[in-house]
Amino acid sequence: MTYLQFLGQWYNLTWLAAVGVGLLLGLTARLARRGPPTGEAGAARPSVAPRPPKPRTSLAMVLVTAGVVGLTLNGAIHDLRLGSPEARFPLVTLLSLVVGWFVAWAGTRLRYRFAPPVMGLAFNRPGLEGGEAVVMSAGAALDGTVRARHRDGAGVVHIVRIRVPEGRDARDLGFGRKVRLGAFDSHRGSYDATIM
Repeated sequence: MTYLQFLGQWYNLTWLAAVGVGLLLGLTARLARRGPPTGEAGAARPSVAPRPPKPRTSLAMVLVTAGVVGLTLNGAIHDLRLGSPEARFPLVTLLSLVVGWFVAWAGTRLRYRFAPPVMGLAFNRPGLEGGEAVVMSAGAALDGTVRARHRDGAGVVHIVRIRVPEGRDARDLGFGRKVRLGAFDSHRGSYDATIM
């Protein structure tokens, strides 16, 4: 039996359909989230950023993961001659749905933990004194400043300019270095920074 013939069996077509429906649901959800950047009817964005959404396990992710797990289990049953895939279909269905849901649930939480959604973007705003920032520049500009990124509690990412501390070289503030934001100098439009 070729691999295409194996995929054409009824017990595999259900998992191929699950992957296809999951991809379609994910695509339509992604396209539905895109909208005009100013909101409905050209209304201005609110000055206060909304709270970041809580992680939700998507049905699309569950279906795609369950489909891949189902195909993998059926392939293992067939290749290792562990019996008939038709007879093992209820067990494969149960395992695939449970593993698919768990992987989607864990993946969603990991994504929100290590790469939370950005709720807004602001450039060089005052009022971030005492916050922690990560340097984004490899070297200093002509005015002796480098760019850094600070994320506030509402999920807004602030791109700020920080001055290289007195007596320090710009290379001390290499890419990825953590700094503590000091006082904001409105005349120069940059923050003092302390290297952490």
